[in-house]
Amino acid sequence: MSKNICSVCGEEFEDKYFDKEDKKCVLHCDKSNSNKEILFWEYFNSYIKKENNKDLIEIKDIEFPVINNRDKEYIKLWLDNAILEKYVHFIRCRFQDEFNLTNTTFENEIVFSECNFYGDITFDNCNFKNKVAIEKCTFNKKNFNIKNECNFFDKFIFMVNKGTLTLNFELLYFHKNFISIFGNKDIDFNCEFQSCFFYPDSFFEMTANNINKLKFSDIHNYTKDFSFDNNIIKEELSIYNTDFKNIKLINLNLSECKINIESVSFLNSIFIGINWGNLFNDKFSKSNSNREFFREIKYLYDNTGNIIEANNFYALEMKEREKELTKDLKEGKNFFEWLVFKVHGISSNHSQDWLLALFWILSLSFGFGFIDFINKYLDTKLEYILIDTFIYLIFICLSILIVQTKKINNFWLICLFYLIYGFITKDFTLFKISNHINPFSVMDSWDNISFSELMYKITIAYLIYQLIISIRQNTRRK
Repeated sequence: MSKNICSVCGEEFEDKYFDKEDKKCVLHCDKSNSNKEILFWEYFNSYIKKENNKDLIEIKDIEFPVINNRDKEYIKLWLDNAILEKYVHFIRCRFQDEFNLTNTTFENEIVFSECNFYGDITFDNCNFKNKVAIEKCTFNKKNFNIKNECNFFDKFIFMVNKGTLTLNFELLYFHKNFISIFGNKDIDFNCEFQSCFFYPDSFFEMTANNINKLKFSDIHNYTKDFSFDNNIIKEELSIYNTDFKNIKLINLNLSECKINIESVSFLNSIFIGINWGNLFNDKFSKSNSNREFFREIKYLYDNTGNIIEANNFYALEMKEREKELTKDLKEGKNFFEWLVFKVHGISSNHSQDWLLALFWILSLSFGFGFIDFINKYLDTKLEYILIDTFIYLIFICLSILIVQTKKINNFWLICLFYLIYGFITKDFTLFKISNHINPFSVMDSWDNISFSELMYKITIAYLIYQLIISIRQNTRRK
């Protein structure tokens, strides 16, 4: 009679604990289509009792079955509501169902290495006095939950190998420990920290991760070693009611994600190599972003000499101020201050966009060129007033529409103005337009100047000033 030798562990087993077709014992055989759950937990607990006299309990290549209600008592015998003084290592194990630990204290390290998880993993109200490591594991669209006053006193290392998962950290206390979450660029996952405490002797880092959605809310950060390095956030970054003082954001790619910020401080933080993407294309949540946040980020970039990014956040700060003034305007307050901010924003994005200032110079000059040409054929002052006002309003409204909607490039409109102006006036060399743009062209003699031309000259002088300031803002050195 042949012996029942497991092809995985090499041990001999009784018939009831052995799968002859699979040539594996009840611990290592495939249990997805069999009724071996009770036999598995019966033998597994006896196996643990034998291993319990060792300092290190190694659980290798074991396939944990789907857990039925009748099986839960077997699990509680060893794991739940326990104080484990041994080192526990799960190596290349497969978990077909949920893996839950409740009210458990680990005096020594617990490690999951190269394991496969097909159900949710939950640590609930546990104490980890030594290292916790999840290394090179595979997750199959499941949740990893650590919640309800879990305490970490040593290293917590989470290294994703492959798969898709959601990490949920809720109401946790990180004491004298090192928290590290590593991934690789081929894995996407979601991650949420809620009501967590990072004490002064703890260290946190997230490195080389592809994250779809990352959320922090009600975080109490007392550590000076809190860093994000070489991460990509694809869909959404949300931070609420969080103190992120002294954190380091290095090589963080935020180009594709939306950002929701509310009641957050980044005082004394370091930002290096952050790719913000298009900051002016509804990047930040309209409901949550605030002027204090943009001012703080501008201050951080100013202190590190990154003038260009500082200027971008200055422009965002001004946009928020404009929203505040719009709100005041609805209450009948600060009309002139709102008007100044509106003109400043639409003409040069608060001295940050020199191309926008150049667009307005050319647009208004073509408008004035049309008026100057048509005025030669008008007889009465009423015609002057009505026709000139109508033409100028068309140019201004078209320009504002293009700038605000951003449907096409601004300078396609300038090309259209040039073609129409050239065919009507035959001034294809823009001789008259050039003289109009020169704000001093009629100020060196006693020639008469109309009020409309005076207003045009003042406007062009202002726009030329904005053009120069905008170029300087993006090229100056500190």
